[in-house]
Amino acid sequence: MKFEINSLDFEERRLEQEALHKELDLIQRCITRMSHNAFLFKGWFITLASGLTAFSISSNPPLWVTGLGFTILSITIWLTDAFFLWTEKRYRKIYIWVLAKRREGDFTLQYDLNPTRFNKEKLKAASFFSWPSMFLYMPVFVVGLGLLAYGVAEGFNCG
Repeated sequence: MKFEINSLDFEERRLEQEALHKELDLIQRCITRMSHNAFLFKGWFITLASGLTAFSISSNPPLWVTGLGFTILSITIWLTDAFFLWTEKRYRKIYIWVLAKRREGDFTLQYDLNPTRFNKEKLKAASFFSWPSMFLYMPVFVVGLGLLAYGVAEGFNCG
């Protein structure tokens, strides 16, 4: 009889460990997905900025149009990239939280992948002003603002 109780305890622990590994794997996949999306957006940014540069050189539009294009492009992709980084950081918080709670034997919110419970974290600005983001988007943004300001100073010359 004692052997059956021990084997049941062993089986229960094995199932708990298996559930923990599956839960952590799901969280890790979300982290990987957010990281991959941020990487893809950086690639699209480089492609679109290069295309805008090539278009501006070949068709010679007014400088303010090129500046507006660079400014809008850098802001929109920068914000999207910051969102993916912020969400990735929230999933990392979930990962750490799950490890701590499961060690304590607390199985509340098991398989809950909603990162909004960590919205209180002040990561938005840190995500927006991260070093890789600043290095990639800031030069294009500054060039765009400079061209836009020059175009405004010239009176929006359209031809």
